[in-house]
Amino acid sequence: MSSTFTATASSLMHTRSNSDSTWRSGAFQGTYTGGYPRVGGILFNTLRNIKWSDQIIEGIKLQLTFDAAGHRRLKKIGLYRGTKNTLSGTGSSFRGAAIGTVSTGSNAFDNTLTVAVTGSAFTNLVDMLQNSSVNALCTYTGEAIPGSDTYSENYLRINVAKIIITYTPKSSTGKLNKTSVPAGSAISLDITPVGDVNQNTLTHTVKWAMGSKSSTQSLAAGVLKTDFAVPMDWLTTIPNAASGAASCTITTIANGVTRASRTYSFTVTAPNSAAPTFDAEIAVAGQVTAGYYQYLSAAYVRAVNASAQYGASIASYSITGSEGASGSTSALTTAAFRTSGVHSYTVKVTDSRGKSASKTVQCEVIAVQPPTIARFEVERYSAIQGDAISYVRTDYGPNVWFNIDLSIDAADGNNAAEAYILYGKVGESTRTRVDLPMEYRIDVSQDRAIISGEISANDSYEFTLYLSDKGGMTMAYDLVAKGACILHRAGNGYGLGVGGFVTDGTEAKPLFKSFWEAQFQKDVSVSGALSGASASFTGDLSASGMAKLKDYRGKTLTGGELVADDYYTDISVANNTNVDRVILTAPVNGLYVITAFVSWPSNATGVRAIAIVDGDGSTYLSGSRNYAHSTGAIQQNATGITWLTKGQTVKIRLTQNSGATLSVSYFTRSVRIGA
Repeated sequence: MSSTFTATASSLMHTRSNSDSTWRSGAFQGTYTGGYPRVGGILFNTLRNIKWSDQIIEGIKLQLTFDAAGHRRLKKIGLYRGTKNTLSGTGSSFRGAAIGTVSTGSNAFDNTLTVAVTGSAFTNLVDMLQNSSVNALCTYTGEAIPGSDTYSENYLRINVAKIIITYTPKSSTGKLNKTSVPAGSAISLDITPVGDVNQNTLTHTVKWAMGSKSSTQSLAAGVLKTDFAVPMDWLTTIPNAASGAASCTITTIANGVTRASRTYSFTVTAPNSAAPTFDAEIAVAGQVTAGYYQYLSAAYVRAVNASAQYGASIASYSITGSEGASGSTSALTTAAFRTSGVHSYTVKVTDSRGKSASKTVQCEVIAVQPPTIARFEVERYSAIQGDAISYVRTDYGPNVWFNIDLSIDAADGNNAAEAYILYGKVGESTRTRVDLPMEYRIDVSQDRAIISGEISANDSYEFTLYLSDKGGMTMAYDLVAKGACILHRAGNGYGLGVGGFVTDGTEAKPLFKSFWEAQFQKDVSVSGALSGASASFTGDLSASGMAKLKDYRGKTLTGGELVADDYYTDISVANNTNVDRVILTAPVNGLYVITAFVSWPSNATGVRAIAIVDGDGSTYLSGSRNYAHSTGAIQQNATGITWLTKGQTVKIRLTQNSGATLSVSYFTRSVRIGA
């Protein structure tokens, strides 16, 4: 680093000519009317307070205060060496070798200016300072007065003078072998010794520093190279940065006297070993925690004992892994495993310097089959008259039996199932629930105990079987159509039905019902009141008087009529998004059967579900839900029966959670089976 030395002139005088030996006040130069060129002298008693031969002189300035003498203009000062350290003798004997010309740069009349000594004048003045012992400067120009002027061009008087010298002591220099070094590693310094000193008396100190940390080495004479291993704890000075500025300072000591210091910069970086330390753990979570089971369990992954090093702090966490697991906290609970096999998770911890460390944990997921319904059939049956133990399947029986084959994976005894049936009349919202006791499987045929009560032979019923375990759910649907007959005689002998079944006649009140439209070609005689859904009549009822009779509900039954038949392809179904599409708008009031068939593309992830719902989506008519597989297309179907009024709509609902958008095809058919 440079230093500045200032010396103030202790005496400023002049002689009126080269031969004059009388010294008067003020340092003049130039010629005044009637005189000779004057010789000025400026003495600096303190100029030799510094040994200039041991310094590198970098700049010299003169600060001069000019009297109101000569012309008001920029002037040139002629500088010479003084020949002695006193202002004495003749002018010519005091004036030594020329140093050079210095321009004042501005008006040198009644003014104070600071002027730089440059070029050859600077070189000559440095030589005087370093290679002589004289403390005086001489000002002189041998110019004559031009024409009839009063003064020569550069006539001036200096009343106050200062010399300002910028310098650096001569000292050894150094060179580092690298500009950047990781903490914990070494950096080397090579020293080039100063040349004007006896090398046997030349020693050095080397100070290594970074922030508040430092270490000093003392090098003996002749030792010109040193190595330094940057301590790891120096990183505490940069807790929030990956690198920081450091310095190496060489101090030169010649003959026991400190000359100067030179400083060189380098960078210290945080190595990978300064990254955070931590442990990564994985544990089972989810519905089943006795082991890692597909569909039933999840993983709990976390970073523990996290610690930043050397003054840094923990800035962030990241956990990523199998099946898209991702989190930015120190702990993460994944979703239930969709696949079996090895699942890997990477835990990453980052500190305030941006240094990171990562660890990976794994678990082996045991394969588990999803809940499966292999068979679900509901059939009407009837008892054989006079046989208390024999039963026969009929289309009109008042009772139902079940053929069921369903199961869940036991998962080594850690799984649990729930199975139940919801059933009720088609077109009505009321449903009855029947729970099925089970552990892991039900396999029954013609089981009459599940529902012991009777159902009406005159109505259609729908049955939905739900099966779930700790990981998921599936369902199956079956329809029991209403009974069909031409003529029915009640078992108790007190009922007769045409086109339907009579079950509510009694001995006290025998009952005849016609479920068909009736036409009479002859007069009908009625004793008492005749009641219908829309009116009551007395007297004759003829073909001309009443074209048709309605059933006991006031509705007329007709044959099946196809009202909608649609096929669509390339329907886009986004992940976790319901896609509802209208498949039927009832053209008239009536009872409708709606069937849907859907084909999904091969994809082994997630669940596929279809449903038939009413127009506002609030009433579920039928559906199917299955786990995906990768062995070809996934196909599902559903059938629902419901009563619709004219203009009422029915929709198909498609849902999937594969994590991607799937393109599906579906076929639907809607038939009106009754009015």
